[in-house]
Amino acid sequence: MTQVCAVRDDPATRFEREIAPYRDQLYLRALRLTRNREDAEDLVQETLTRAWTSFQRFTLGTNLKAWLHRIMMNAFTTPTASGSASPCY
Repeated sequence: MTQVCAVRDDPATRFEREIAPYRDQLYLRALRLTRNREDAEDLVQETLTRAWTSFQRFTLGTNLKAWLHRIMMNAFTTPTASGSASPCY
């Protein structure tokens, strides 16, 4: 008797799989916003960090692309926790 088990992705694997199609788009948008490659990379990293910390609240089946872009805009326009604006953005 063969037993078939449904394999559930761990949250990190699921997150990576879901956001993978949008990485290039996020980078291009960040580059347009910051006009600097290093700052764009930092903005994408901040965006993905914020998305990861909130991913458990994301509802599957809704617009992930819009959610990620909203997080990016918030990261771009919101001052950092120290009270100063994001560097060079």
